[in-house]
Amino acid sequence: MKPKKYKKQEIIRAYLILLILIVLSCCSSAPDAASIEVIRIKDTILKLCVDDFVNLVAFIGPEGVLLVDTGFDESSEQVKSILKEHSGGEIKYIINTHSDYDHIAGNSALRENAIVLAHTHCKSQLMEYADPEYDIHFDKALFRGAYPTVTFEEPVTLYFNGDEIQVIPLTGGHTDEDVIVYFKDSGVVCLGDMISPGTFPVVKLNNGGNAHALVENVERLISLFPEDVTFIVGHGENTTVKELRTYHDMLQNTIAIVQAAMKANMTVEEMKRRNILKDWSSFNDPEYKETTAETWIETIYRSSERRTNEIRDPILKGPYLGQKPPGMIPEVFASEVFTDFKYTFCSVFSPDGNEYYFAASRSENDKAGIYWMRRRNQKWTKPEPAPFNSLEIDHDMRFSADASQIFFQSWRPLPGSNTPDELGCLWFSVRKKTGWSEPQPVKCGGRILRAGYPDISRNGTLYFSTRDKNTRNVDIHSSRFVNGTFASPENLGNSINTEYIEGDLCVSPDERFIIVSCWERPDNTGGGESDLYISFRQSDGSWTKLINMGENINTEYIENCPTISPDERYFFFQRFDGRDKSETFWVDAKVIEELKPDELR
Repeated sequence: MKPKKYKKQEIIRAYLILLILIVLSCCSSAPDAASIEVIRIKDTILKLCVDDFVNLVAFIGPEGVLLVDTGFDESSEQVKSILKEHSGGEIKYIINTHSDYDHIAGNSALRENAIVLAHTHCKSQLMEYADPEYDIHFDKALFRGAYPTVTFEEPVTLYFNGDEIQVIPLTGGHTDEDVIVYFKDSGVVCLGDMISPGTFPVVKLNNGGNAHALVENVERLISLFPEDVTFIVGHGENTTVKELRTYHDMLQNTIAIVQAAMKANMTVEEMKRRNILKDWSSFNDPEYKETTAETWIETIYRSSERRTNEIRDPILKGPYLGQKPPGMIPEVFASEVFTDFKYTFCSVFSPDGNEYYFAASRSENDKAGIYWMRRRNQKWTKPEPAPFNSLEIDHDMRFSADASQIFFQSWRPLPGSNTPDELGCLWFSVRKKTGWSEPQPVKCGGRILRAGYPDISRNGTLYFSTRDKNTRNVDIHSSRFVNGTFASPENLGNSINTEYIEGDLCVSPDERFIIVSCWERPDNTGGGESDLYISFRQSDGSWTKLINMGENINTEYIENCPTISPDERYFFFQRFDGRDKSETFWVDAKVIEELKPDELR
């Protein structure tokens, strides 16, 4: 019998069926279970070593479980089972030491009702990873599911299961988001990936890391904790303070060797070829590229270059342009930002703190314009003209509460005109996916608002100052936002407005106080120049009489342009000597509460 001839279509169909069966077979097979070794560090502290690679730490007790890092998504069910076996309690807290996949991917499956704590920069990094346009091969949903519930940039203390737990940021070495977790009564510290005992360290330069900062962080670890403390690292065996000193010596000596080679004009490739770190070869770990001598040489080289550049041209990182927060005495804010400008007039941060706008001019003849800086990957960009800036005078910017609009004063031509406006009006721009919209003049009561110095409260009420047509008098007004439009202006009354000039202003988001720059008042500290005054709203909705903010704020010079930071923790204002020096100052906002009348406290 002749063999049957099959048509080409039948052969293709059979092949596809076979392929589908193979795929289904692969999909239906159970994934390999993770290997998890459980090591009891203390009675209440377990180290879970997943696949002989990453270490998780579980603090167990009558109140539940606190978990430091969550490992891989694939091992989450086994982690749950182990925790149930050893404690039976619910996971109440998760602390992520940083955003590496092997430390956060289990968040989504393990968090359930837990509070997830991490550094603010950790969340920013996770949000970037989860961006569909970010080139990373992991499931984006894992990163979104890993977002922390609570973020912080200062030390946090928890009291849980009878222990004091200190969560301490130690950033700038491995990354700019690292935190360590200190179980004080237990004498255990979780370091995450901050150091790599026995190997050259991993420093992520593109994520805010720096070899020199790592040395400083290790010095701090040695000084912070007692000799008998146990350090649990993200990968590898536990370490001690004594071993940290040896590690610190390695860091200092290898950095010194590379820097000496740099002074001799040796290239990175020459350093690698000559094996200049051969005396420290015991720390070379060729199993991972990141922990080899070659990588460490390059890291030191690039860190040293970056440090030199930062001294010459500072790189600003972190909240509020990376500035150290002030106390109760006003301090100059970010003077290095304004070196190219002769005068600055006002400044404001966006509600999320990731944009900074200021008005400035570069010379006496330069018109004031609006400039902005943005925080990208935790670093602030250099100042550049804002998208809505014009060729005319623009200044005094304020955001709506949801950041969807920005209001400012401008002398640009009004619609239908080709000549600059002589009096100045309030304008606004709307934030869209493509950026800021073309600005439009603000209308109150259906009419273009000729006014200046705007601010807007959380409920949408617009505050501003207007000049009387027949006098030099300038008063503060407000306009309520009703049915999608601003109503006709209302004068704030005699407690705020006087026969003198009430100009620049800021109002708290909840309208509990208003700060105003007042000119030519006889009780001004500067003998007639501008001082800052404050009024508090009373229970009946009326305002207290403006009071001078005192010598802590006001001087013989001009103080104006008041603003409040988005988190209401800091008070900003300008100080101008009337000639050639204009600076931005900031101070702890507690100074405002101290001025509140006793009957309103």
